[in-house]
Amino acid sequence: MFFSYIHRLVGKRKSIQGIPVSLGKTYGYTRNRTGAISLYIPCGTNPEKELLITVSASLVEQAVESHQMNESTKEIHPLATFAAQVARDMSRGWFKCPGSESLPDGPVVIHWND
Repeated sequence: MFFSYIHRLVGKRKSIQGIPVSLGKTYGYTRNRTGAISLYIPCGTNPEKELLITVSASLVEQAVESHQMNESTKEIHPLATFAAQVARDMSRGWFKCPGSESLPDGPVVIHWND
């Protein structure tokens, strides 16, 4: 897993680098080649600060290597659940991000057709 603070451009959304994902009002992407899921979570009193959380799993990467990732890639679903839990735990616990209590229960939503 990889965690970091990043700065975003005010008023601009970062370009999506794969299939769009969301968890409530947070957004991110899943990488087409590895299946890794990245979420940008607003964090801090400065609206330009975000916590970037990226999770990946070797089983998902192996599945994506053997066939193109899509809704039937069963290995991505547990990773989406895990990514959401990591986002909630890290933003509420270690980083105490304002507004993190609004992150919903359930997995990261993968927007396959966006």
